Amino acid sequence: EIRALDSRRGSLARLMDETADAARQFMLARQAQLDARIAENAAEELAAVGRLRESAAALSRAEALFAQSAGSLAALEAARRAHAVAQGETGVVVQRGRAVRTEREAAGQGVFLSDNNDQSASRQSLDLVRGRLAELDLQRAGAVARRDALESQIAREAARHARAGVAVVASPVRGRVAVIAARDGEFVRAGQEIAVVQDCSRPLVRAQLGQSTYRALRLGTPARFTRADGQEAAGQVVRLEMPRSATGDLYEATIALAPARRAAADSTEGSPAASVPVEWESSCQAGLLGSMHFQR
Repeated sequence: EIRALDSRRGSLARLMDETADAARQFMLARQAQLDARIAENAAEELAAVGRLRESAAALSRAEALFAQSAGSLAALEAARRAHAVAQGETGVVVQRGRAVRTEREAAGQGVFLSDNNDQSASRQSLDLVRGRLAELDLQRAGAVARRDALESQIAREAARHARAGVAVVASPVRGRVAVIAARDGEFVRAGQEIAVVQDCSRPLVRAQLGQSTYRALRLGTPARFTRADGQEAAGQVVRLEMPRSATGDLYEATIALAPARRAAADSTEGSPAASVPVEWESSCQAGLLGSMHFQR
């Protein structure tokens, strides 16, 4: 809409320039015409004044001759009529000159005095174009205001969408994300599980056990984990899991350990042991292997 208004305004501006040039040319031509009429009227005025002086002199001679009985009454009346006509002609010429000079002064300001209108057609067109330009400027200002309002609304909606689409969830503990339960772009509700964070302050060991060892364990059973590099850490069983399938023969136990340290070489005698590798996590590092010994 703004581009369309700008295009229309550009066309009107070019038309206004052309019309203004035409009005200026007309005004110059009209001023030149009035200057010629003023010069012509000045010459007529001089001639009329000359005739008036001649008629005044003739009337004075006729009156003197009639007073001396040397002239006739008819000659005196004729001189009087000629003088009156000369006075009338002079007055008309003077008034016409004043009117032309007044019209010339008005033309210098772009006003042309006539019976029907005081402006040229080009000047009227120029005023019309200016009015249309003013209307377009008002329409464009309204369109710009609407655009700015829409852009502001869009910015507010974008900010609101950004705030609603992204949420920062702070973990209550320092750890490592073990499981991501929510998919990217999924709508979640309050209380829904979105991720599982493994606490790095206490390493966890997941041991795969045989059935006999599994049955000998209870929650809280003391245990000691020995890494492949000889480091040991004490802990206790915090979770026991049955095989996930009916045909499975491996049981799982999760042991929470204290911070790792270099331990004594021997394990507790008589403790059932996991004979398969286990996974160990310390300082959020996973994949370390070792052996687990449980105490009874």
